[in-house]
Amino acid sequence: MKKIEFDFMNIGGVQRIYAIPDTSFRTIREDISSGKCYLDLQRFEDIIAIYTVYDTLIFNLENIDHSLECSGNVPGIVQKLIYGYHADVATWPDEPMPVGDTPMSLEEAATLDDDVVMKAGTRAFTMEFTEDTGSLTINPVGETDGASMEYTLTLVKARLAKKVLGFMNAALGRKMFFIVQDENGVYYLMGNKRRGCTFVTGGDGATTGTTTSDRNQASLQFKFRAGRAFVYEGDVDDILVMQAPPQS
Repeated sequence: MKKIEFDFMNIGGVQRIYAIPDTSFRTIREDISSGKCYLDLQRFEDIIAIYTVYDTLIFNLENIDHSLECSGNVPGIVQKLIYGYHADVATWPDEPMPVGDTPMSLEEAATLDDDVVMKAGTRAFTMEFTEDTGSLTINPVGETDGASMEYTLTLVKARLAKKVLGFMNAALGRKMFFIVQDENGVYYLMGNKRRGCTFVTGGDGATTGTTTSDRNQASLQFKFRAGRAFVYEGDVDDILVMQAPPQS
């Protein structure tokens, strides 16, 4: 008898899948003495093994030089960002994937070049925050063979105005998205069709300060996880215009 050994004493996740045509499947038989179950098939060779992406080369490694380009390297993020509700997005950019058997270049593998498109009757909004208080970090997190990229957006909005507290109320418990531009002109999208940003505890929260040298402010932090890190090269203008409802 031919057999395939499965190890069920392992961490979560899928390494490979076996597909069996229904024309070949007969029944599942249980061995009472061992407690093991067996597939009764007409033809063993009909089993199709579907491997994970780790068995497929999707990146083409390249030389990486030290060039900072003509603009240099300016730290920080631009004082104004774009945000909105995750549920208001109609279309998200597709993540880059290789075409056929041709691996992607490193730049292709890290670029979202499609647009974020809002649903009819919705739009995205802008937020300005205190200059030189914002940052965006992208770090790998997770267990071995289960890692992902975690984006963390941190910013400070000076003065506890009603609109700032209202934004905190609106973001609490809701999935958001953000488009952040760094000081080198590169945009980053926090959000995709599967996941949004979450408003998390971090920094000092909303505080009145204590002494005259302190700042009355709200310290806000948002997190988002994705399988890979990307730059965003899609639309950042039309997204701010109210999308007209469809004509009846």
